[in-house]
Amino acid sequence: MRGYRVQCGNPACMAIETVSMNTSAHSSGDDDIQTARRAQTKFEKLGWKIGKREKEDRCPKCVSPTATVIHMPPPQEQSPRADLMQSTTPVNEIVPQPEPPPADPPKPKGSAGQLAPGGRAITRADKRVIITKLEDVYGSEETGYQSGWSDQRVAHDLNCPAGWVAQVREENFGPGDNPEIRAMRDEVRAAVAEMKDKHAEIQRHVAGAEHWMKGMKDLQADASRLLSKGVQLENKLNALLRR
Repeated sequence: MRGYRVQCGNPACMAIETVSMNTSAHSSGDDDIQTARRAQTKFEKLGWKIGKREKEDRCPKCVSPTATVIHMPPPQEQSPRADLMQSTTPVNEIVPQPEPPPADPPKPKGSAGQLAPGGRAITRADKRVIITKLEDVYGSEETGYQSGWSDQRVAHDLNCPAGWVAQVREENFGPGDNPEIRAMRDEVRAAVAEMKDKHAEIQRHVAGAEHWMKGMKDLQADASRLLSKGVQLENKLNALLRR
């Protein structure tokens, strides 16, 4: 398909009309001329008056008896005007105007009271929902969360950031402990205390070993001194016996 366009040459009108013509993908120059002639005929059947020049074209409204028109001699067989042979954008290649992007869909929510943050700041309504949940799963400032609960689990249950839960908990309830965390903390503290005791014991043994090593070195020096003295006495005794 190919589109052909014509514009009324009357400065007070300047109407535009376009027609579509079937064309072959492998058409020659002669075929283009014939197609342009058919387009011109089609415009004339629609009431247009096609002149020799573009400014002499008149739309059906301007051709009517009440309009001021320029009378042209009867058309003769001639090649179609050059501007008619210049087709507009092929019909099958018209690029549609982009549609505006759709509005963001509403953020998903789960059961009643769940939150859908969407990157926004926490609101009073969000805080009330979190407080209601914490009242169900948080014990006291001394005991913390009930078993199995934490900031992360509350956030997952309410579909909100864990930072929101931590903020509300710190402001209104207490630390983020639970029985499992406290038991693990006690176990770690006991292990650290035991390691400190073992380290002190090792240091005592090292100190004892260093003292023992010093004693051994002293004994070895005494033994060497006594051995040397014994050799000297033996040499003196042998000298006396040889006299």
